[in-house]
Amino acid sequence: MRALVLGGVFFALAAQAGPKTLAVAAGDCGATEKAMGRFEEALKARLKDDLWDAELVLTSLRPRATRSVEELKRQIDSARTLFYAGQPDKALELVRQAVVDLEHVSPKLAPFPVLADAFLVQALVQRSTNRKAELTEAFRRILRIDPSFQPDTNFFTPAFVQAFDAARKELLRGKKVALQIQSQPAGAEVFIDGQNMGRSPLRAQLPAGEYTVALANDVGVSFLHKVRLGTKDESLVVDLAYEAAVGSRAPLCLSLTDDVAAKAAASKLGAAIGAERLVLLRLVSKVGEPPRYRAVLVVGVEEERSGEVREAALAELAEFMVTGRAQPGLIVPGAPTPAVATPAVSAAPAAPKEAPPPPPAPPAPDASPSPQARPVPAPPAPVAV
Repeated sequence: MRALVLGGVFFALAAQAGPKTLAVAAGDCGATEKAMGRFEEALKARLKDDLWDAELVLTSLRPRATRSVEELKRQIDSARTLFYAGQPDKALELVRQAVVDLEHVSPKLAPFPVLADAFLVQALVQRSTNRKAELTEAFRRILRIDPSFQPDTNFFTPAFVQAFDAARKELLRGKKVALQIQSQPAGAEVFIDGQNMGRSPLRAQLPAGEYTVALANDVGVSFLHKVRLGTKDESLVVDLAYEAAVGSRAPLCLSLTDDVAAKAAASKLGAAIGAERLVLLRLVSKVGEPPRYRAVLVVGVEEERSGEVREAALAELAEFMVTGRAQPGLIVPGAPTPAVATPAVSAAPAAPKEAPPPPPAPPAPDASPSPQARPVPAPPAPVAV
């Protein structure tokens, strides 16, 4: 039994000679989305084509339908109407478009019944144009997932239903191979071609062919894994804890709050697509504090450098990640804090000392005349008797 650990979803990307740097956010993806967008733009301005495009990565991991299931149902009904109006080629084109989108619909929306209806309309066109091989393949795409499926006899002729039953008998007689599906953690719902087949670990007996496999649990949905079955049994192992953490829209984000788990998942994603350098951005401030972000550059498996800034300095943080040059407002965790020169305090000029008080003035000389100079009083005048 061969193991298809990644299901082949990354191999085309990893084989391309292209960008070597991948930027990913981690933590609360809603809270970091805008900041990560600005940070990624700043990285792009410096790295140009050496930075992986987030949309390209997501298209490979999680191809998204361009229309809702209800819209696709209406498109298939329109194709059926065109067929009965004598326009089989237009009908076939509409159906093929719908099938591509239905294969990219979230498996939690249970798209298999709609997909089966699309294959039945496709079979109507193929039968009317005598394309027997394509007709049989359309029937097999339904029966290999649900061998008990029955076309509605209110909409299909007895001859059409008879051809469908003949394809069923042929498929049931044919050889099957085993597809063993495991997940970490176990107990995830397993969807094959949009049909819920049970929970992991699961062993499915299937005819040879190419299948789309996805797993889901309460946390999220895995990537879409393309599995080709031939003549030997196959095994698919899905790390759902990691795959479900990867967000479904750009910029790339991992909904993991643990530093170690986030770095391991980001490194796994980078290695899978062939990136040689990884830049991981996290919001590190607490609730109520001004937003503060830390970025880590990982080259291979080694952490090259990290820095931390306020939200307004994300461009400077990106510059540091690319060049390693210190930037204004950048904090490098673990690095010695540069000494801040304290401006010299100028000594104030000393106040002049007060002059000592002048010695007391000598007492003024007495201005009264001396005794010798005192006039002798005149004798009293005689008193008459």
